[in-house]
Amino acid sequence: MSQSLQERYAPGNICFGCGPANPKGLRIRSFVLGEEVVCDWTPELHHQAFEGVLNGGIIGALMDCHSNWAATHHLMQKSGADTPPSTVTAEYAVKMLRPTPSGQPLRLRARVIESTADRATVEAVIESGDKVCATCRGVFVAVQPGHPPTTAGSRGSAARGGQWATAGPGTHGRLEALAQPGRQRHGLPAPHVHRHGNVAGPEHRVAADRALVAHVDGRAAHPLDPTRSRRVAVADRRQELDLQLDRGKPIPSR
Repeated sequence: MSQSLQERYAPGNICFGCGPANPKGLRIRSFVLGEEVVCDWTPELHHQAFEGVLNGGIIGALMDCHSNWAATHHLMQKSGADTPPSTVTAEYAVKMLRPTPSGQPLRLRARVIESTADRATVEAVIESGDKVCATCRGVFVAVQPGHPPTTAGSRGSAARGGQWATAGPGTHGRLEALAQPGRQRHGLPAPHVHRHGNVAGPEHRVAADRALVAHVDGRAAHPLDPTRSRRVAVADRRQELDLQLDRGKPIPSR
């Protein structure tokens, strides 16, 4: 059997979805087939949401990783390079059209619908037999050396800034539940180094996170969507706190 894109270009990749070196991952194998990139994958029992139906989070991981490989292969060919660039997920959205069966092989198909020199928009589907169970559309961006991950063809996520660093007891889980995935930190790339060169240590992030929770807890809920005001509050307050850190101002606590 021929090598998959993952095995050829990133055999040491440990990504949960597509890393050949992750023995507990999904380990998808993507192959170029004409204008598409395809993957045949069979769920196991522990991938179920409930009996006979694939978990939605697994569907998202499959779509994300397979689409990323379609993007990075396309960008490699477009640039004439010998190896694919390191790419990260800028955004993606999945639509569940029907329950995806967990007891039979599935086929993933992805194709690039538009691209520039450093990013590609990809549309993908998951099929069971002759039925499309889920669709996805995402944007994937090539990054420069020094941005994790740094190996060609490896996987990452530009949305990592949307997950807050560990804060005080009880704070981290609440922040992860409130924070909107896909929003990048403003000038605070990992590991907490500001664009101006000053370092924000863990104690500053804890203070900022606690201040955020205090701010959100004081915001009244939207009458039709109790979580809406909290989500908006997180996005607004988060940007405000990061700007304060940039300017060297102390983070308020409560």
